Amino acid sequence: QQRIKSAIADVKPQAGGNVTKGHKGGMEVDHVPITTPYWQNKMCPVNVHWHLGTEHYSAGEYDEFGSGPVQNNYGLGDRRLAETEARKGYQCRYYDLDDNKFN
Repeated sequence: QQRIKSAIADVKPQAGGNVTKGHKGGMEVDHVPITTPYWQNKMCPVNVHWHLGTEHYSAGEYDEFGSGPVQNNYGLGDRRLAETEARKGYQCRYYDLDDNKFN
């Protein structure tokens, strides 16, 4: 239990929301990101999650002007954690319904 409390107290910032090439964020941090595989840092990649669009923003690539499939069909088999309708995330400007790589 103490180990969990220590991990929660020592939370580091996650990836910046704006990943546009050349964007400089304003958040000051006191550490550098790891550049080696998780296992070499005694870490396990367990933060697996999904979005209705991209998690991060990239101007001209995946942003508020992109398009893509939007399905808000929350049937019995769906795992929905939000109490209300979720905001559609940023989507790809290059999305093409007829291109198999997007389906």
